[in-house]
Amino acid sequence: MKAFEIGERKIIDIIWSILEKDNHLLDQVLPHPDDASAIKLNDHYILLKTDMLVRKTDIPKGMRMEKIGSKVIVMNTSDMISKGAKPLAFLYSLGIPRNFSIKKLKSIIIGMSKKAKDYGIKILGGDLGEADDLIISGFLIGISKRIIKRSGANIGDIIATTGRFGNTSASYKILLEGFYAPRNLRRKICKSIYEPNAKINFLSICDYVTSSMDSSDGLAYTLNELSKSSNLCFKIYNIPIAKEAIEFAKLNSLNPEELALYGGEEYEIVFTVKKDKWNEVLEIAKNKKFEIIKIGEVFPGRGVFLVKNSKEIEIPYKGWEHFK
Repeated sequence: MKAFEIGERKIIDIIWSILEKDNHLLDQVLPHPDDASAIKLNDHYILLKTDMLVRKTDIPKGMRMEKIGSKVIVMNTSDMISKGAKPLAFLYSLGIPRNFSIKKLKSIIIGMSKKAKDYGIKILGGDLGEADDLIISGFLIGISKRIIKRSGANIGDIIATTGRFGNTSASYKILLEGFYAPRNLRRKICKSIYEPNAKINFLSICDYVTSSMDSSDGLAYTLNELSKSSNLCFKIYNIPIAKEAIEFAKLNSLNPEELALYGGEEYEIVFTVKKDKWNEVLEIAKNKKFEIIKIGEVFPGRGVFLVKNSKEIEIPYKGWEHFK
């Protein structure tokens, strides 16, 4: 059996089954497959997160070295804040080819440093080694008094996101498949993958959130994962599509809903909130000047469905996956 035959998620299941057999996962605060790991320490939780970037598979054509450094911080931070934890400290492991440009290396570290500073994170150090390709693995530590799991949604909760979707999917169609977009539209769309950003202001509403997950594997996958984890049905009334993605879809005779549902790399947070707390959450977001969008509601049952013209259309459980 080869990795490409089963894909990333089944490989992870194999790894976790071995660890579970040897009792490494006994009494886990955040069990597999949640977005981070956690340890209880007195009246707080210490959150731990690691994520890796490889140039060949994770860096789009034309991305500047400084933005590559930024992305490593964003990848780890987005998962951390989706659990309601404030990120504190960062370590990295950096693998570079022996002929890698020192100028490029400096740019990567500058990008990491700037983005970490934006989020209030201290970079404490790391490791450097020789590799066949550029590889950067980050390790982030955070702290929280309460953890938001994937599994906390309740019947009647409102389903929401921190932003709109579709631009990253459109970006890859432009860069990898040659789809057309006028210069200004292309620039706006591709900014979504060249300059990703974690929604750090999400931390200001965490006290009201019942379940949440980072959306970097795609909106459809994230909704299905949250639904499965809570053993409840998610009904979606409004797919939050970026206006640029709508324009791009129209130009290329594509379905904008498909772009929004089956992209990835957005780094938005998808979350649920008790209905009677929604107005308070909206007010906090307004005061903090960040967007949250109501997209649906939680019901008894299983699965994720798009409610459209009085019909319920099942949203398939699929998204971005390595080795596929």
